[in-house]
Amino acid sequence: MTRQEEIAGLAEKAGQLVEDLKMLKQKVGLYAAAKDDLAKAREDLGGLVEETKKLAAETHQTLASLNEIGAGKIFERLAAVEKRQKLHLVVIVLGVALLALIQIGLFLKAH
Repeated sequence: MTRQEEIAGLAEKAGQLVEDLKMLKQKVGLYAAAKDDLAKAREDLGGLVEETKKLAAETHQTLASLNEIGAGKIFERLAAVEKRQKLHLVVIVLGVALLALIQIGLFLKAH
């Protein structure tokens, strides 16, 4: 092999080495990005765990309060609300009927 062929071979190997180093640098960059993403996901998961703990505590407190009140009282209160709603509906219907009668009376009086 001649000196020029050796130099050409070394240049080719050097070029391949540069390409390999570029690829390695890219992989290291991807690894670093993946590591950062993993750290962010770990942090987000920690926040989710804390929120879940808080929600569980609040749920427990709400259930304890509902137990204290008792199901009977809750149903009594719901029945009272329903009764008031029905009464309001009757008042509204009677008011609309009264307005209709007044309108009819005004119409008949005008004609």
